[in-house]
Amino acid sequence: ETLRIARQIMDGLEAAHRLGIVHRDLNPENILIAHDGTVKITDFGIARVAGRQDPPTTQMDVSGTPGYMAPEQIMGLGADARTDLYALGFILYQMVYNVPGVPSWFETAITCCTQKDPKQRYASVAGLRAALRGPRRTWRLASYTSVVAACLVVFVSVWSLSWKSGSGAIPVVQAPPAVAHPVPQPVSVKELPTLAVLFEGPVGEALANAILRGGKFSLVERVALQKALSELQLKNKVAVDPTNARQVGKVVGAEYFMVGSSQMFLGQLHINAKLVETETTRVILSDGIAGDPKDALKLAEELAARFHL
Repeated sequence: ETLRIARQIMDGLEAAHRLGIVHRDLNPENILIAHDGTVKITDFGIARVAGRQDPPTTQMDVSGTPGYMAPEQIMGLGADARTDLYALGFILYQMVYNVPGVPSWFETAITCCTQKDPKQRYASVAGLRAALRGPRRTWRLASYTSVVAACLVVFVSVWSLSWKSGSGAIPVVQAPPAVAHPVPQPVSVKELPTLAVLFEGPVGEALANAILRGGKFSLVERVALQKALSELQLKNKVAVDPTNARQVGKVVGAEYFMVGSSQMFLGQLHINAKLVETETTRVILSDGIAGDPKDALKLAEELAARFHL
């Protein structure tokens, strides 16, 4: 069942890529399964022509879903088929998460899709398709049955909700928090403390993605944060006002929140961030880093690695 769904997703991506279109926001919420089993990719709202770059400015709009955005997308660099394959890799991982007996060739395919350097990923959907034609017989029947059962439970559960609401199609699976590595040690989502990253701009997005990959926090979705900001009529004030940030943290139910800023000084990019406990406003950690602005992604990852409980 997992491979059947994956093949249909690849068919859709391949059709778009042949037209020179990159989706750029592939995630579980944008993949629908009709009641006849047909899988469809939706929401091409931020799709771009392959290879197009965003303007090199600190005010650029970084669009996408944290946890599924490829590093080059976060930095506003040119996106191509490999950008969509990065997101698909994490979707495939989530579909087999905690399923016993996943074959090594499937894990290898996921790992290749989610490489930070696009040159190390499959060059096209065709490469991934070939990798997923591995010796599937090595996947034990019990494991295959587990995948089918898991997919069936998700399908029936969401179909029930969809039927009640009158919707014609259902999402493949609710997106869990992204993880640091395609095949990490199993960690219960409930064990992860919730964190609201209230840090504006592309550097903030890069920091949020790095924290997600670190697997130490479960991040509050960007949509929930934007809704809270709208309800509290705060807009972007949280970036400089910890008191307002605490309000947002309480509204979205985050145990912790992070505020910070980034600015250029003497030719270097300076990033500062602060981790605060929402209930007590106790500062858990305050840290910063500086370096070449061309290494913004690397700087964000290094800084994110320092933040843990």
